[in-house]
Parts: sequence; structure tokens; C-alpha cells
Amino acid sequence: MEEMVKSGYLIREQIGQGAFGVIYHALDEKNHREAAIKVWKAGSETEIFSYENSPFLREERIPGIVKIYDYFEKAGMNFLVMEYLPGGTLKEQMSTIRSEKSPEKILDLFKQVMEGLAFLHSEGLVHCDLSPDNLMFDETGNLKLIDLGACRGSGISCEKKFLKDGYSAPEQYTNTERIGPWTDVYGLCAVLYETLSGEKIPSAAQRLQKDELRPLSTYIKINRQVELAVMHGLRLEIQQRYFSIELLLHGFGTAAEELEALAGSTRHFWGQKWIQISGQGIGYHCEGQKRSRRMVRRIALGTMGIVLAGALFYGGDLWFQNHYPVQYFKRKADNARKAGVAREDDRLVSSLSQNYSKILEQLTEYAPEAGEKLEAGSISCELTEAQLLKWNVPDNFGRKMYLDKESIRKALFLEMGFYKEDIQIKTDKDCTGFVSRSVDGSYEMLKNTSSAEETYRVQFPEKETETYKIVYDPTDKRVISLYGSMTDPRRLESFVKALFPVCCPEGYLTTDEIGDIREQLNESEDSIIIQAAPHGWINFFSRIDAENKVVQYYVKIAASDAGLLH
Repeated sequence: MEEMVKSGYLIREQIGQGAFGVIYHALDEKNHREAAIKVWKAGSETEIFSYENSPFLREERIPGIVKIYDYFEKAGMNFLVMEYLPGGTLKEQMSTIRSEKSPEKILDLFKQVMEGLAFLHSEGLVHCDLSPDNLMFDETGNLKLIDLGACRGSGISCEKKFLKDGYSAPEQYTNTERIGPWTDVYGLCAVLYETLSGEKIPSAAQRLQKDELRPLSTYIKINRQVELAVMHGLRLEIQQRYFSIELLLHGFGTAAEELEALAGSTRHFWGQKWIQISGQGIGYHCEGQKRSRRMVRRIALGTMGIVLAGALFYGGDLWFQNHYPVQYFKRKADNARKAGVAREDDRLVSSLSQNYSKILEQLTEYAPEAGEKLEAGSISCELTEAQLLKWNVPDNFGRKMYLDKESIRKALFLEMGFYKEDIQIKTDKDCTGFVSRSVDGSYEMLKNTSSAEETYRVQFPEKETETYKIVYDPTDKRVISLYGSMTDPRRLESFVKALFPVCCPEGYLTTDEIGDIREQLNESEDSIIIQAAPHGWINFFSRIDAENKVVQYYVKIAASDAGLLH
């Protein structure tokens, strides 16, 4: 079949058909190139192609996204002229790819697609229809995203007609007004999961009833960091998923410098919607807590070198610490990060570890029950702080902050003004040593979730008492979480703005963002959990005393969502 549909476009043959249109192989005679033309009924799926400034109709190519050459309407039909991709779909090639490529090579294959999605999100768009059918290979083997008709903007709902079991995110089933970059993160991770393992995940609707999604390591040998990142992207709750593709790339341990320019624009389009979702607080498996998170980019402190030079001139390190505590301790945290202190925070202590037998033997000296013979199941034991120090196996429940307890305490006291003479501080200390041993046949592992804490009750003259708590690993002294409670909104802002970059130097929150969160806390007691950096989490909640018109604010900062549980 050959038919001229518009001057210069000669349709040759049908190469695809879906629920919403037909795709033809065509010849672009004017530009002497092959093309693919999608044809569907006019009146739908056209908004992103009809704008004069549509990102898809620009001349430059977008990495990982099929190039759009033209869009027009004729005889009540829409015609979308695209780059011709002769390599077939990912669905067709999936089994071959899995047998021929390592997990690392498969991730490399998806990198340009992730960059393309990051571009869409920076333009205020979400693809909404990620699946192996909508990813195709060009003639050189590059993977590209197609079928852009489902793309929706930040103020537009994603219709349920685009639902694809196993790939669509929960919010596409339950509340399509909640779509955002996090929706595409779910879809992409679903495709990655299937490509890596050969197993298609259950639909989100099924998972909401009973979530039986297995870790990737059930099916393949895979880097644990990659496995955790994919599983993180598949979390059912929006608030527990990665906010953006850039955070997903960080999760993979992939440098994302090329996406830095897009991050601010993504935040501009989607940040406020994220805050609104936080306040509405709908969750699926959150056991009463209504969680949220938001990705916020770190801004480098350009004047650090000047301030540091001045500090050294006027009296050295101690002067700098006392006069610029945030800058001083943030610099110290950056140095600790570069030194790799957090590299093994969530490491596995398992029967596959070289020194596992010795570690278990030492544990049974303090807790004999931990050595009980098991075929399957788990045993828990408690240790004193002294025993934990002798055992010398740090907490491995999740990532910790870069700084130790004493550094965070100094930063807290200096920044919040606790050294003034008229302030009274009562300090309490406690330690909980808890270790579990899990056994499954010949495989077993140890999980140390021990923690120590220092609580400071701070009494200011003629003001409400404030409470702060540092939870830390009793073995290596690094901080797990920092907690604060206050009634003064200005103190809330000071605490978050100053201490969050010290605890988690990759992230920050602005005054306006803290103000938005505080307004929601003034109206609701729902918990708001935000991921503001790859290793920066913060939990806000409040208790409202309507009679006395007082709001008690509670804030907890941690380097991981696991840290918030301590």
C-alpha cells in the first residue's frame, strides 16, 4: 500500500496498531528519510503537539526520546510524523537482551531513556505510559521512548485509558490528579525489573491488595545498590518513591551532572504539587502515617573559600566553628562524605561474609541465644552498650549521617543559641542494643539496629520548653537522626534551615518551602516526610492545641528513611 497523506509523506505499510491509533512506515520525500506516522482520531491526545513551543517540535534531539518531525490534522484525523526506529520494541528483544547483557549493561541501555524522561519532567510533562511496547531501538541499538500521546502536564490528569497492568503506578488507578515525575519513576522501574529478571511485576491494583513483589536478587545475581534503587522506585506510596529520575540515578550510583541544568526546572514545575500531595497525605501501606517526600537540589556555598580564609586569619579553626557553625560543620560533613565514611552503612553481615563465623561467635559470648541452631526463622537478642562496644559491629539498619554525635551536638547548641547563660538544659542518656539473626536454610544474616540517644530539654526564660534528641550508633558514634520539638515557628525555620544542611550536606530547604510546610502543619496533624536529597530525609508533624491556639512542631532529620524509624 502506498498513499500520499500530505505533500512529501508517502505511506508504505502498516507496522503497528494499538487501542488509540495505527502506525505506518512512510517515506519523507522532501527530506529524503524514512519516517513513522501515527494516525488517530482528532480531538484527543493532541495538546502537547499543538503548542507553538512544544518541546517535541523543536529542532534539537532529546536523548532517549523518538524525534518528532511534524504534526498535522487532516480529514478528522491526527497525523504525527516521527523518526523511524527499525530495531523493534524492547518487548520483542527483552529475552535476548537479558541473556546477552549484564545488569550493568542493561542499566547503560536505559540511561538515555532516563535522560529523556528527566527532560520531559523539566518541561512540566509526564509520559504516563511507560511499558516495553513503548520503548524501541534505532538502527544503532539505542533505546528510545515512543508514544508521546499520553504525556500530560502538571495541571492535567492522566486518563485511566492509559492504564497498563504491571507498569502503571498506583496513583494512575486511584487518583490521576497525583501524577508527577514519581509516576514515570514507577513505570521505568517496572520495565527495568522485568528486563533484568524476566518477571513482570503484579499490577499496582493487585499489590495494593497484597504486595508480594520479590526482590530482584530472588531471580538474578545483582549489585545490591542497583536492586535497592529499583525496589525503591517501585514503592506503592508516592511519598516513599523517588521524586525524580535524577534521584533514581543517584540511587544507582550514577553521576548525573548532565541533568543538573534540568533539576531546577523540574523543581519549579513539580515541587509545589509535591508539597500539596504531602498535605493531603493519602497512603496505601503506611500504618497510620501519611508520608511525603520531595526532591530539592543542593546549592553549593560559593563563598565558603572566602569565609574560611577570613576565619583562619582571625584565629583559626575554633573561631570559624564558633562564628560560622553551619559552614564549619557542613564543610566537615562534606570532607567525611568524600572520605567514604558512609560506604558500608547498610552492608550485609551474612554467611557469605568472610568473617561471619567470627562475628557470630563473638555475639554469642554476650547473647548465647543468638547461636541457637535454626533451619529457618529469626532470633533476637539485646546487648548492653558495653557489650556493643566490645562486639564492635556498627549499626547496619540504614544509612547514617556523615558526622559524629559530638559534632552534631556542637552545631545544634551553637546554631540554636543554647550556650547563653540564662538557658537551662537537662540532658538524659539512653542506649538500646538490639541484634537479630535471620536464617533461611544455609543462608543467614545479622541485622544490628542498636542505638544510643541524648535528649536535651531546653528551658528558655518566659518561653515554652524545647526538646531535642540526637540518636546515634553507640559503636562508631555517627548520628542516625536529629529530632527537635518547638512551638515558635521562627525556631522551626532556624532549626531546619541551619541543621539540615549540616546533617545532610547534599540538600537544603528554602524559607518559602519551610513556610509552605508549616502552613500545612498548622491545619493538619498528618505527618509529612520529605526526601530533599539522595541522602537527606526530614519528617514534619504537629500537635494542634485549638483551645490555646498553640501548635507544637516536631521535626526529625535523617540520612535515610530507615533512620527516621529510630
